[in-house]
Amino acid sequence: MRKFTFLFLSFLISYSVSFSQNVKKTNQTARANTYQPSTTVNPTVIRTALDFKVTIPLSEMPTSAEVGPLTPEQIEEFKKIKKEHKLELNAPKDVRNYPFFDPSAGPDPAWQQTMGTKSISDSKAPLLNFAGQTCGASPPDCNGAAGPNHFMQAVNSTYVVYNKSGVALTGMINFNTLFNGVAGASRNDGDPIVLYDEQADRWLVAEFSLDGTYGATTDRMLVAVSTTNNPLGTWYAYSFDVDDMPDYMKFGVWQDGYYMATNNSTAEDVYVFERSVMLAGGASPQMVGFDNPNRPASGFHCIMPLDNDGAFAPAGEPGQFITINDGAWGGADQLWIYELDVNWTTPASSTFARTQTIGVNAFDSNFGATWDNIGQPGTAQEVDAIPQILMFRAQYRNWGTNQTIVCAHTVDVDNTDRAGIRWYELQNTGTTWSVRQQGTYSPSADDRWIPSIAMDANHNIGLGYNVANTTSIYPSIRYCGQSATENAAATGVMDIAEESIIAGTSSKTDNNRWGDYAEMCLDPTNDLTFWFTSQYSNGAPTRIATFQFAPITTPPNTNFTINTPNTIVRPVPILQGSSATFTDLTTGTVDSYLWAFESGTPATATTQNPGTITYNTVGEFNVSLTTSNIYGDSTLTRQDYIKVYSTTAETCDTLVQFIGNPTIYTSTNGYVGGTNEYGCAAISEKFTDVGLFNEVYGGRFYWAAANNGTSPNVTFVMWAPDASGNPGTQLATTTIPLATIVNDYNTVGYTDVNFGSEIPIPTDGFFIGFLIPGTPASGDTLAILTNNDINSADNTGYSLYGTTWETYDAWTLSLMNAIIAFACYDPFLPPVANFSGTPTTVMGGSTVAFTDLSYGGTPTSWSWTFVGGTPGTATTQNPTITYNTPGYYAVTLTATNANGSDSETKTNYIHVLDPNACNCSQLDHVVGNEVVYTTTGGYLSGSNEYADKVKAEYFADYAPFTRVEGVYIRFGAVHVANTATNITINLYDDNGAASGGGTHTFSPGTVLATKTVPITTIAADVAAGDTTYIDFTTPVTITGPFFIGFVIPTPSATSDSIAVMTGVQGAGTDDGWEQWSDNVWYSYTEAGWGGSFNNAIYPAVCSMGSPLADFTANTTTVGAGQSVTFTDMSYCTPTSWSWTLP
Repeated sequence: MRKFTFLFLSFLISYSVSFSQNVKKTNQTARANTYQPSTTVNPTVIRTALDFKVTIPLSEMPTSAEVGPLTPEQIEEFKKIKKEHKLELNAPKDVRNYPFFDPSAGPDPAWQQTMGTKSISDSKAPLLNFAGQTCGASPPDCNGAAGPNHFMQAVNSTYVVYNKSGVALTGMINFNTLFNGVAGASRNDGDPIVLYDEQADRWLVAEFSLDGTYGATTDRMLVAVSTTNNPLGTWYAYSFDVDDMPDYMKFGVWQDGYYMATNNSTAEDVYVFERSVMLAGGASPQMVGFDNPNRPASGFHCIMPLDNDGAFAPAGEPGQFITINDGAWGGADQLWIYELDVNWTTPASSTFARTQTIGVNAFDSNFGATWDNIGQPGTAQEVDAIPQILMFRAQYRNWGTNQTIVCAHTVDVDNTDRAGIRWYELQNTGTTWSVRQQGTYSPSADDRWIPSIAMDANHNIGLGYNVANTTSIYPSIRYCGQSATENAAATGVMDIAEESIIAGTSSKTDNNRWGDYAEMCLDPTNDLTFWFTSQYSNGAPTRIATFQFAPITTPPNTNFTINTPNTIVRPVPILQGSSATFTDLTTGTVDSYLWAFESGTPATATTQNPGTITYNTVGEFNVSLTTSNIYGDSTLTRQDYIKVYSTTAETCDTLVQFIGNPTIYTSTNGYVGGTNEYGCAAISEKFTDVGLFNEVYGGRFYWAAANNGTSPNVTFVMWAPDASGNPGTQLATTTIPLATIVNDYNTVGYTDVNFGSEIPIPTDGFFIGFLIPGTPASGDTLAILTNNDINSADNTGYSLYGTTWETYDAWTLSLMNAIIAFACYDPFLPPVANFSGTPTTVMGGSTVAFTDLSYGGTPTSWSWTFVGGTPGTATTQNPTITYNTPGYYAVTLTATNANGSDSETKTNYIHVLDPNACNCSQLDHVVGNEVVYTTTGGYLSGSNEYADKVKAEYFADYAPFTRVEGVYIRFGAVHVANTATNITINLYDDNGAASGGGTHTFSPGTVLATKTVPITTIAADVAAGDTTYIDFTTPVTITGPFFIGFVIPTPSATSDSIAVMTGVQGAGTDDGWEQWSDNVWYSYTEAGWGGSFNNAIYPAVCSMGSPLADFTANTTTVGAGQSVTFTDMSYCTPTSWSWTLP
């Protein structure tokens, strides 16, 4: 490992260069599928409670022993009903052939392979650890909740109430006795649920009642709410008529309802019950049910309602659900979020929709096609892992400034059916959820499954589960956790050592059913004590245990950043007399804040986020923040954080935006940041938001590798950004011999570059970099250091491949190049004139809005000249000009300040069309080359492994044209399996629903025109390198923005496939779109392809006027006596024709 000194002129950073594993560049960025809302649906069931009764006190109810055991006939009937209703778990995965892909299962990318070492308290044993019920059913469906003074446990199908010392206050009571007297209470069919509604200080219980006939409408949901916080008292018992068996139902408490989901793929599987009426003991609470149109295709599945612990969600926030989707079922490995927005006043207007799909680390839920998954000692009988769903509960918490969800499920960690626990913490700081951290807990070769997870008030996470292996560990119960300190860093690691609740003593041998679910909850009296209950050993005994992680006894972890000016340059440059604002990022409990601003006005502040701080003195100044709580205080001082520059003197300095640890990323035959086997042609670093600096004269380049083979010169370049934000026009160049650079690399590790003069910085920033001097074969090697992928999301490093600039996304990395710029602030700099006009093509009588884009010195006056415009001159900064006469016209801007002036003329810049003529053109969004991007199983812009349905291009920039005559499409790939296939081309308006990612409020809507073209015609055009023209026959009047796209053939192993060409990644606008499912559209950026792409779709557009004549002939070479067929191709709808045939 080489050691370097990372010297940034006036300050020193020491580091070790770390070598990563080889990285492979791909021609595709994996699609993250971040957001994908479904079609919003309305209720399919709205009912009031079928029956209601206030029960006798629970303490007076007879125990199961007093009632008597089930008769053999009752047991057999119960088994029959459960068998009829239970859907198959672990359905075999479909074989996925081209254009799908079969994702390779391997080591879980989030795998925690070592056990945490942190002790949770002075005594690591659970606080309480006592026997629960032994269940007579299989599986036991064990769960329970803690209230202020009791713990209530349920199994299939009895319950017991305990005090907080673990003493049973009741015997085992049949669960259905809680509902005595209401319809369906004569049955005791199971799948019990117990929750504590802490905001109401009440208990909630539920079980289903089945009539024995699958699909009958007399299947019922029995729900009861305690009348006080004492579960031994009376209860409000309700019976609700559900359309089909509510199998495996799970509940969550929300402020406006009790939310429920079920395993039912044939009818309603999502419900909400009217909480306020039930808490008040009203006789007719409403139930609203929905048929979820977006169930993962796993067979058995129940989405999980969020269960609200602590403070309620913000007022008006809809009830929410969450689930997993394994990419092997279709789509990608994701978490799916749903919202149920209930309106109790007008229930029919209630809505349910999937609102987000969130990409997660790859996971494997496939343990085979049966329920035989988890091995045990001394028996060939394996038990069910239940890997296809999130386990009970999905805990929601509202922290005020953000909201969190924690949830967990079982996964195969290494493709050998070794079961581990994948867990997630999601965070919502605004309007959408994102994964804050995720991990897969499997620190030994043992299987871990049936997890339940929760977070306490101090941000400690508790995770309980079963554990077993095939040799020595019988099914047992353990737990581990993540400390608040680890949680603050969001590492995805359970750092609190695993503890045993009870070690099993026997294996389950009678069948493969296990657990079905368990429950972890928090004690509502302190929000710190975890209660966990689960099954272990043979015969379905259960255990109840409590534990508490050490409370926070440390000071806060102080952190902050500058908010304005918004720049990553350090130190932060500001001009004398200017101001800055700061944002607190401290974690942990904070009781007080004390800010200190050296040379700032004011010099101190005591609010969390101080107001405006003004700096009037030139120099470099510290900023510090001290935060305190009852355990102490901590101070963070950022040395020389602010650098104030004089407004009257020229000052030069370094622009340093590099963050993190310098790293060398290698490829198979070279370097990610330079010479490599993929033919990297140039490297650059993007600088934006450079603060007050207005000139660049050079830079410093820190090398990862430098070898001299043929002694070439290396060209260093400063570029202006082009319209798409990539390196464009070269503003300055200089050359340095590679031999000199090699010497620099071996001595100081960097090369200083001087362009010989100061170059004004364009308004939107600049790039600085170098051209790669050779190839691996030549012996010439040059590569730049980067930061590490984990350091920062600032993806400012760029590489040139062929003619395409791209970030390091193609390497699945997000990097900054170790390049700093030498820049100056020159108060005496004259302006460099520049401007833009919108639009540049107009109909006579229309206006153009001009925007001053001058840079360098700030202009104080402007002089515009508009040939053909009215007025013909202007002196305002951003004028609007009218053009009446058809033609092409130049525009000139002279920008002036006290230091000089500069003029910019753009010739033939404005094109004015004759409003009385037929004017036609092609709309074109493609920037640079037309290319085809391939994916693992197909094409980004066509048939692919994601089974995309349609590709389209959005056009909002059609003015001044009023009609679409047809469209030219440049297809880039086609495979013809069926010569009779026709490809459908559609023109849509933009009145569809909001886009899948929520970025756009529109999407393709009504089809305004459609045309088919034989796939064989497209194939011929592709073979000839031609575009395909599609005439819509009847021109379509443009009434607003529109889309044009083509429908992709339905994928199969032997189907037709097709792809359109696109512009280069990120080179154009975010106007390329795709459809994933009916009525669900995404722009390419939202779809997670790693950037924007424009489809090579070029509408032929016209404005009405006298026709433009055009025609074709079926042949132009004929013999005497043969005929030729002529076809009119004129634009603007001629009404008569006159042909001249000499």
